[in-house]
Amino acid sequence: MQRLRNHYETRGYPATGIYSCELYASPSSKFWMSPAYGREVLKVDMFWFKQSKSDPLKDFYPQFWQLFRDLDYTLHWAKALIDDVAYLKTQYPRWDDFMALRAKMDPDQVFVTEYWRAHLGIAA
Repeated sequence: MQRLRNHYETRGYPATGIYSCELYASPSSKFWMSPAYGREVLKVDMFWFKQSKSDPLKDFYPQFWQLFRDLDYTLHWAKALIDDVAYLKTQYPRWDDFMALRAKMDPDQVFVTEYWRAHLGIAA
């Protein structure tokens, strides 16, 4: 909380805009690729609205990814993923199991888009 407050105070509106931030606790999950897999977590949901002319993956979210990097954050797949497969692998204890199951269930990569290929390190 202090880290966010300090970031908002020092960086101000040019960096953070007028967007809100949602904080909420989450119970542990049995889903392998959940940010809460096997542990209770505090989720930090940074809001960004489509009306902005900037690209949030380049101009908004990276400042928060950097701000929390030393806390070993785990991203929610439905929000955004960073272009750092090595880091993502460290955040999901069952990464290799998931990737093996993914390959078994979709051997022809019907459900693999360029987005997932880039973000999950799936070779063609």
